[in-house]
Amino acid sequence: MTISVEVSPDAARLTETVAAALTERLAAIQAEGRTPRVVLAGGSIIEELHRVVAAAPGDVDWSRVEFWWGDERYVDSWSPDRNCLAAQRDLLTPLGASPDLVHVPPATDSGQPVQDAAATYAQDFPAGDFDVVMLGMGPDGHTCSLFPGREDDVLSTLDAVAVVDSPKPPALRLSMTPARLSRSSLVWLVASGTGKAEAVRAALAPTGGSVDPVEVPAVAPRGAEATIWWLDEDAAALL
Repeated sequence: MTISVEVSPDAARLTETVAAALTERLAAIQAEGRTPRVVLAGGSIIEELHRVVAAAPGDVDWSRVEFWWGDERYVDSWSPDRNCLAAQRDLLTPLGASPDLVHVPPATDSGQPVQDAAATYAQDFPAGDFDVVMLGMGPDGHTCSLFPGREDDVLSTLDAVAVVDSPKPPALRLSMTPARLSRSSLVWLVASGTGKAEAVRAALAPTGGSVDPVEVPAVAPRGAEATIWWLDEDAAALL
């Protein structure tokens, strides 16, 4: 397992580079006769990445790609806060993804308490590993809905957890754990802008000792084959 950093000149070049790497990887998996398994994320740079992929889909049969989300806000299914609605609009619908292969996390419409919804979502995860886990990162170093200082979430051995007091609204969320996210060949973290530079420094250039994943949750998921940090020059400015 390797950890590497790829730096692009700006956000536009960053999304183009990651989009090309993603389509190349998925096409190669399909050429092997397998159905790629991809975990999607939310966030502004990821949403832009989705639009770039939709505009340049490569040699991928997108009707034969299976999708999950690393986390989701536990709100109504029609709420604009839902990551999956933005991904459906910008990526899945334009590419013709198969609804049977899109695993949408539960919403409050399900009537389940958030803890039960997390367990329900985990039951929908594959028995095997993911191929690509796509992650964003907040300025505080959080990824998915795994926030700094939340030891029970970051170090959980469960596949998914319920977050009941997110420091960012909405308070209720479902999140894959680092343990489950790390069951992937590739983990990709995509970060752009000066607002992410300090968190990137904390994750990749600690001044002493190793990085505590409880304090910088973005370092916790690790791909079995590789973990790649895809950055633009602004996000990488403090490295």
